[in-house]
Amino acid sequence: MWQPDTNSFHMPWGEMLITLHDVELILGVPAYGAVVDHRLSREQLIRVVQDDLGLALTGGLGFNATELHAVATSRQTSQSHQVRAACYLQYILGTSLFSDKSDNIVPARLWPLLQDVSSVGRFAWGAACLAYLYQNLGQTSKVNAKELAGCWSLLEA
Repeated sequence: MWQPDTNSFHMPWGEMLITLHDVELILGVPAYGAVVDHRLSREQLIRVVQDDLGLALTGGLGFNATELHAVATSRQTSQSHQVRAACYLQYILGTSLFSDKSDNIVPARLWPLLQDVSSVGRFAWGAACLAYLYQNLGQTSKVNAKELAGCWSLLEA
């Protein structure tokens, strides 16, 4: 059972927790580096995505995963290789490390960090992934919760 007060699992044999070291070993993503954060308002984020991609965002500020994947993999698009690579990274990160409870929505909040593909490796994706998972485990541990968001691979391993 998850204990949000200690961010750990209470098992019959004792406490267990997922560490940054575990994240690096299991996922192979950096746990240390620049903070995964942007300083854009909701309106600014919508404008940046519209200007860069021409895609509409959902009310919860997410991309339709199918549309995003189509932009990333289409050879008949007017998008540059840089933008297509950023779309692919957005798709991969949004469906694996930062998945939400929806079936086909990828959170758009990462888009400003992915615009310069050459700088993506400097961010602490593992730390952000673990923090996101801990936050969602805390929310899911409440009585009325039905689904878990976050990186399931960390729980499975």
